[in-house]
Amino acid sequence: MPLAVPGQVWSHLIVWTVTGLVSAAALRAVAARVPLHALEVTVLLLTFMGTRLSLGYRPGPLVSGVMVAAALMMVTLRCVLALRRGARD
Repeated sequence: MPLAVPGQVWSHLIVWTVTGLVSAAALRAVAARVPLHALEVTVLLLTFMGTRLSLGYRPGPLVSGVMVAAALMMVTLRCVLALRRGARD
């Protein structure tokens, strides 16, 4: 992947690695309680897309924070929906 904008990449890589690990931990915790399929796909998709956008455009801290918040919100929504579905069954 060619770098579109020069600058440091490590801060973006660390942020998205931590985001991926937190997402994976949350989904695994929910999967321990209720059946939840394709956990890896969700985590890999969100982490890859966030990393790709961050390395391609090098957004500032505010935009990066919004992107991470959106990814974690999607994981939280999936966890809540799975728990609600599991509670009904």
